[in-house]
Amino acid sequence: MHRRTSSSGGNGGGGMSDRRADAPAVTPMVEADDADGGGFTNAFRNTHHSSNGAGNSNSFHHHHHHHHHQHGSSRATRSAHSRNSSRHSVGSSHSASSPPPSRCGYTATSTGPTSPTSLAQTPSYPASSESSASFHSPATTPLLSVAVGGVGAGRGHRTSASASSSASSPSASSPSSPASGYTASFAGPLLAWFRGDPHRSRRRALIGVAFVVLLVVVGVVRMGSGSDEVEYELARQQRSYDNQPPILQQLAPGCPEFQLGINVSYARKGPKILVSSGAYNNIVDGVSKTLNRLVGELQQRDFQVIVIAPTGDVPLMEHQGLLYPAYSVSVPFRPEYRLALGLDSCSRQLFEAFKPDIVHVATPDYLGHQVQRWAIEHHIPVVCSYHTRFNSYLPYYLGHNQLLSSVDSALWTWMRAFYGKCQHTYPPTPSVAEELADHGVKTDLRLWPRGIDLSMFNVEARSPALREQWGAAPRTTVVLTVCRLVWEKNLQEVIEALKLMEQHNEDFVAVVVGDGPARPAMEAELPHAVFMGFLNGRNLSTAFASADVFFFPSLTETWGAVTLEAMASGLPVVVADAPGSKELVEDGKTGYIIESGKPHRWANALTELIYKPQLREELAANALEVVRKSGTLTWRHATDMLVSHYRDLLDPHRRYAELFSVPTAEA
Repeated sequence: MHRRTSSSGGNGGGGMSDRRADAPAVTPMVEADDADGGGFTNAFRNTHHSSNGAGNSNSFHHHHHHHHHQHGSSRATRSAHSRNSSRHSVGSSHSASSPPPSRCGYTATSTGPTSPTSLAQTPSYPASSESSASFHSPATTPLLSVAVGGVGAGRGHRTSASASSSASSPSASSPSSPASGYTASFAGPLLAWFRGDPHRSRRRALIGVAFVVLLVVVGVVRMGSGSDEVEYELARQQRSYDNQPPILQQLAPGCPEFQLGINVSYARKGPKILVSSGAYNNIVDGVSKTLNRLVGELQQRDFQVIVIAPTGDVPLMEHQGLLYPAYSVSVPFRPEYRLALGLDSCSRQLFEAFKPDIVHVATPDYLGHQVQRWAIEHHIPVVCSYHTRFNSYLPYYLGHNQLLSSVDSALWTWMRAFYGKCQHTYPPTPSVAEELADHGVKTDLRLWPRGIDLSMFNVEARSPALREQWGAAPRTTVVLTVCRLVWEKNLQEVIEALKLMEQHNEDFVAVVVGDGPARPAMEAELPHAVFMGFLNGRNLSTAFASADVFFFPSLTETWGAVTLEAMASGLPVVVADAPGSKELVEDGKTGYIIESGKPHRWANALTELIYKPQLREELAANALEVVRKSGTLTWRHATDMLVSHYRDLLDPHRRYAELFSVPTAEA
């Protein structure tokens, strides 16, 4: 083991080291627990208290304290302050003849070498490697040597202390020292390298190297971004924009193209309307047909309209205007529907470039929520139209149980939150508006009734040839049902009512127009019925006019356009007592309103119209007159009402003033 010597580079008494050259070996030191030099301070303090006098201690305190304030490192300065305060507190008890304290773990005397007995009685304290490093500084050694042992002894002692510090530091090689953990890692050698750098030249060199590396990285990144910009511009130049709207050139080259529909024009200068929907051309239902008709009417008034909606591989209907495809996936078990997954970067770029004046959300799905949120963030008026009573769908999928109640409550919570953020909400009928208000939807509820095409749906479209194709004799009553063939249209009651009538051998032919996942089951249950599949346009109007009674028990309608189309075609209608249908029919005058859940009542109403042709003709005439004389069931009137609602959200004096002189129905 190494002999315990002063690790302070001159703090141990100057020439005293020479007088002790022949001293016996020192008792081995206990390894330090304190990496900050605490062990050394305690050894010095305890030795000082046990055997030192007062005379030289005061001189040592003065010079030692003065030196550390001027030249010592920060760690050595803190240690010196701690030692000085401890020494001054007991300085009055020391004698003037006592020699300076020793840092070697034994008592220093002026008479010669220390005896082995005194070594055994003197406590040993560990020396910290960090304290040794701080006291070995060449700048501190001369001052401490002069203070304790004189100028002549200082130079020789500094050399001796430097040699001893490299050889006598047990904590530097001991496995239990905290410094050994650093040595085994990357941080230990790096810290030692820094601490052995008196002028910090190594740190400056390392910082310089790091700065050069940073400049290189930034240059490479900038070169990469420059190449990305070049590739971006090349992609734009290589992409074909033929027949696409000019706004597409403001989007990234990888963004999808628009799907161009009917009546596309890039010369319109009217208000910009952004429409969001869960269905537009990928499925044929009431929502998609209503929105397509609305877009066509707005375009005729010079409005600029862009629709964002899910799209399928093959469109199922010819759509109006510009359609931008929203990112979507097929709904499991219902592939005809697609679920939009919100807005992607391309959609947001489109919105920023289009700068709509009004955002019209038609479906409260995730896409609609994202579009609504974008409009609110950009301070653009957002309106919502109400098309589907989703709560009425739940019993067909969940049954009547506790789960139904919980899901219904959660659904209405979502509806309140969604429609509550719309500046306007447009229900089609007063009963639907009342239902929304009763469930706590707090928004500006404004009626927006839909319309029908009276030029297409009329009695002149009746076709005897089609009736013959159905197998109907001149006096046979044709009972017609038109809807999407999905169970939420209350198709089970259609099946049960028609089967009751067949069991009683009634003289009628059942015709079903429409398609959907429930069609195979219906065909199996009603083998004598005629299933026409999907019809539209003139084919649909001919089917309406060629029938005798319209049967529509759906409970999920908000408007019931097919009911009005049947009435315009001269048919009495039998509908459910539910919002959306009951307000279109006068019970006993234009048809019958039947309570749902009782198939025999449906059968009785239909049978009465079969066997009372005079009553049937009377109800049909009343229905036709109501539609023709109302003046409010046309799409022109419906669009006039919607434009008037838009007008309240725009400033007609700032822009588009000439477009808000809404024409009357007779103009």
